[in-house]
Amino acid sequence: MYRNLLVAFVFLYFGEAHSATLNIDGSDNLIGAFDVDVSGNLYNVDFLDGTCADVFATCAETNFAFTTATLADAASQALLEQVFIQDTTPENFKRFDDDPELTRGIEATNEGRFYSAWGRQGSNVRIDAAINSALLTGDTNLCMLGGCLVNINEDLDSPVLTWARWSAVNVIPVPAAIWLFGSALAGFVGLSRRRYPN
Repeated sequence: MYRNLLVAFVFLYFGEAHSATLNIDGSDNLIGAFDVDVSGNLYNVDFLDGTCADVFATCAETNFAFTTATLADAASQALLEQVFIQDTTPENFKRFDDDPELTRGIEATNEGRFYSAWGRQGSNVRIDAAINSALLTGDTNLCMLGGCLVNINEDLDSPVLTWARWSAVNVIPVPAAIWLFGSALAGFVGLSRRRYPN
């Protein structure tokens, strides 16, 4: 019995599956997401139109959440796998994967492109882009490993383009009481084995 409790404890605190929480406005449009897992770290994301300077305060690299093409690529993939998914719960049925226009900044019914900035090159921004498409059988990542550039003055107020502005989440550590409970539970398991040998 104690062994089952220990396994349950370990699973609950270390083996839980991760899922992002969608941020939906009063008009039932997707405006972002909380706790998106990008390479083992959690980020929040907002979808915003405008120029790089509008979205990232002067378009300085220090305002970008990612500093490498690899991380920006992982962020684009995380959007496709954790955010643009089917939510089929009866009370909140939304089709963000098949209906890109339900996402803030996208008006086109067939496709939405979400730019994640990661660096600067002169008057251009290095980006990675996730494509959420109603026409393709699978969504795709357009700029694998940061191969795309956007002019810093280009306004993404387009029917198919919008920025994905990322911010790191401050992770709250597991309270000491949880670790104390886990070690006490392990102690009980050890005691029961000593008391009742096989």
